[in-house]
Amino acid sequence: MTHHPRTVLLALALALCAAPAAAARDAHQDRGGAVVVPAQAEWLGESWAQIYSLPVSVNPFAGNGNPCLTLAHKVIQEIGGPCTIEHGTTFTLYFGSAWSSAEDPFPHTRRKQLALAIAADRENVLGMIVTVDDGRPVEIRTPRFELYSPQRTVLLPADNLLGVKGPRIVTLTAHGWEAAIRNLSVGEHTIMSDVRFADGEHFILAHILTVTPRQQRGRAHSEGPR
Repeated sequence: MTHHPRTVLLALALALCAAPAAAARDAHQDRGGAVVVPAQAEWLGESWAQIYSLPVSVNPFAGNGNPCLTLAHKVIQEIGGPCTIEHGTTFTLYFGSAWSSAEDPFPHTRRKQLALAIAADRENVLGMIVTVDDGRPVEIRTPRFELYSPQRTVLLPADNLLGVKGPRIVTLTAHGWEAAIRNLSVGEHTIMSDVRFADGEHFILAHILTVTPRQQRGRAHSEGPR
């Protein structure tokens, strides 16, 4: 069974994580200064690890709980948002699949799990366009944006999305195409994702993101004698 994240915000935000040098040189920039660059495979794995490990009652993939997942320091993913992030945070979104050892045909190695996820995605997904506000559309279903996550080990809760018996320890591996959106200015932004499928269908989402000014963590004051 494959799963398709709806954001991821998909609001993935990362601020102090540097993009690869090559990606930074080839970044797509919108009119407001935001750039769309490849994300990191570890974020993709962390996103799915949280989706699998959260009980349905608090799982945003089931429409419950907090829709804003923290994937790394200053990295946010939104599932069914909207989300509010601090200036300097990077927003990320992706589309793809994960496969775990609890799903038929019950693969246990990263290689087998990844092969199943890749086959499902490449057969069904023809394209994915990301647009930040009124900027230039960016096609991310390309090798540059394609990610293969490390294998993750998680505790599948009794109340899990798969509907299988738990709690139990499972492993999973994910594949997908993911973009990191950086340099978002303070204010409200609309980030559109349009996924095109082999059967001619489109999966269109509007991610509403509010960026607030960065909070000052403390200020030093010094005064001379009066």
